This record gives sequence, C-alpha cells and structure tokens, in this order.
Amino acid sequence: MLIRISGRLARRLFAVLLALTLTGACSSATDNPENVGPESASPVGLVESTLPPSQVPSEQSIPDDSSKLSETGSTQLSCELREMEEGIRCVADGIPAGVDYFWDSTLPGTAIPGTDGSLVYEISSLQAGSAKQAVEVVLRLCKEGICDDVSVSVDLTANNPQANETKNPDSAEGSNKNQSEEAEPLAGSNLDNCPTNFDGWLTTFPLEDHRVITEVGPPGRIDPDDLRGHGYFRMPQGTNALEVRMPVDGILYMGSNHLGRTFDGSSLELQYRLEFQTKCEGIRFRFDHIREPIKAIVELFGPEPKDDSRGISIGPMAFKEGDLIATQIGFLVDGNAFFDFGIYDDLKRVSTAQDPGFYNAACYYDFFNPEIASYLRERVQREDNLDPGVCP
Repeated sequence: MLIRISGRLARRLFAVLLALTLTGACSSATDNPENVGPESASPVGLVESTLPPSQVPSEQSIPDDSSKLSETGSTQLSCELREMEEGIRCVADGIPAGVDYFWDSTLPGTAIPGTDGSLVYEISSLQAGSAKQAVEVVLRLCKEGICDDVSVSVDLTANNPQANETKNPDSAEGSNKNQSEEAEPLAGSNLDNCPTNFDGWLTTFPLEDHRVITEVGPPGRIDPDDLRGHGYFRMPQGTNALEVRMPVDGILYMGSNHLGRTFDGSSLELQYRLEFQTKCEGIRFRFDHIREPIKAIVELFGPEPKDDSRGISIGPMAFKEGDLIATQIGFLVDGNAFFDFGIYDDLKRVSTAQDPGFYNAACYYDFFNPEIASYLRERVQREDNLDPGVCP
C-alpha cells in the first residue's frame, strides 16, 4: 500500500527525526566524559597539562581572602649570630602563598635566594652598629593592602661580655674599643674646676648669634633605631657657612672623619665628629656633622674618611673658650644646614638621662644664660619621643 506524503508533511517528519538524532548525541557526550575533545576542555585543563602542579594558579594554591594573611603561625623566622663572619643570617619558612614580602632591620641587610621555598636575609657586617645591644629583623608579609609582621631580636651582647665597655657616648654613632680608657679625666681635669651650679656656666655659645637657629633637637631622643643622647641645631636651608666656636676651655681627645649620607640617601659627603673633655671632671661635649673643621683639626685625621662614624683617639689638642673650631656645617650638596651638639655629665650632677643607653646625656639648655636657654626650648618641635628624665 503506497502512502503518499505531501511535501509539507515530509518536511515536518524530517525535522522531528533530526531533533531526535541531535538529542541523543548530546546525551551521549554528557554521560561519557571520555568523549570530551580538546575543543571542550577548560583553560585550567590546558595549564595543568603544561605546568607542574605547584605552578598552576588555582583557588587552592592562592588564598581567596585576606583573612588568611593573619594566620602567620605557620611562618617561622629564625636568625643566627655568626661570630666568625661578623654577621647575621635569618631564614623564614612557611611563607603563605600569594603574598608579597619585605625585609627590614635596624642594620643594613640584603635579601638573598633561599631553597625549598624559604626566604633568607643576611646582615653581612655588624661594624656599623657594634654599639647596639640588639638588632631587630622584621619580615613583612602583605596581600591586598593587609600586612602582618614577623620579627626577631638578635642579642649582640650574648657572646660579647665586654660589650658594655666598648660603647661611645652615643650609640647611634657606633663604638670605640678604647672608650672606657679614653673617658678617664685628662691632665688638668678635676673637680676643683667645676662650679657649684652649672646654670649659665657656658658664657660662649657655639654660634655667633643663637637666633639663626630655627629648630632644636632636644637631648634624650628615643628614635626607632636607637637612643640619641645628643641634640642638634638646625638653621635655614643653605646656611652652611657658619663659624663654630668652643663654648668653654676643652681638650679634643676623640673624633672621626666619616662619610655621611644626605637626608634623601642619594649622596655621601664628608662629615667630622669631635669629642671634647672640659677641665671640669666628668663634663664632656661633642659636635657632629661638622663639614669643614679648621686645618689643625683636619690634620689629626687620616687622609681617607671612614665608612662609619665610630670615634678614634686623636690629639689630645687643647682649645680655649671662643677658639674657632669649624667654618662649615651640615651637607653642602643639598644645603642641609645643621650640626649635632651634646653635653654629658658622667657624675650626674645635673639633670641627666637615667637609661645607660644615653651615656649620661645632660639637659644642655641651662648650661647657657637664661635668654639662650629659653630660646632653645622654644625651638623644640617634637617632644613625644623623649626620655622624660633628661629635661624635666
């Protein structure tokens, strides 16, 4: 029996059969993963086929939120003091994946490649900070603006029983191995030359006009990297050509000519540090960041400047009150006009810092007449980082 199908009906039957055929093919591809071809593979699949598993970016290998950064319990930072190499080596393990890291320390150091995912940081020389009792090393881990610090304090005195005998008056400037011997009173220095009251004892100010000073750094500053017993006097930018004179009779017995770094760290410039003892036993004072001392002082030092400001024994050379000491201060290359000034009383007859790290730094304002003392106090711009016992 022949059935005649019209053209319209034939076209409809063909469409139904084609739809059934396609549906079966899709079901077969979905039910059987082995039939998936390269055209349907995901981008992750392509990466997995070409990279080792440890290099594949995935939600499992990178923390998906910043809260994981605070879980630093797995990060271990250990530092070793190496006496033979005179340095410190720090190793950090268990670093969270997907974070940036930054090293910092109170002495210059260098990050070097580690092994097995560890981070290594080395401080190659301790000479620049040998007066410090400890060095702080910090590893900062950051992700998306959130940071955690892992820190270690390395004790430098544990293997150096003489550490407390080899420090200079200001630990920020390094150490001198003969400090305890050189700090003994020199010839002519005795208690008979001391006043009963030190207020106004210094009748000559180091500068011709104290009113050129625009900022005073007070003594007894507690800075992040050290304790600074001395203060400083800052002048207007470019006022480097100033005469510095002796405030009292004294003997130059220690100093250094060293390369100091400018404020922005871009340049090095020759600087002089000068230490004086007075005829009054126990009273000594210092200048630093002297750019150009008089010729007689320059000739006490070697021709080559040192890499750090640790003091060495020089002289002794005697000076009278009012004698010219220097004609240039600070850094000429950028016009930073200032110099350090500090007075120390080893017998603690005046207000002095109680922390031994300040090396008997005294409140020097009242050593001058009341007008100058008041002027200096009024030029102090920061007082939140001071030892309260120095200048009450």
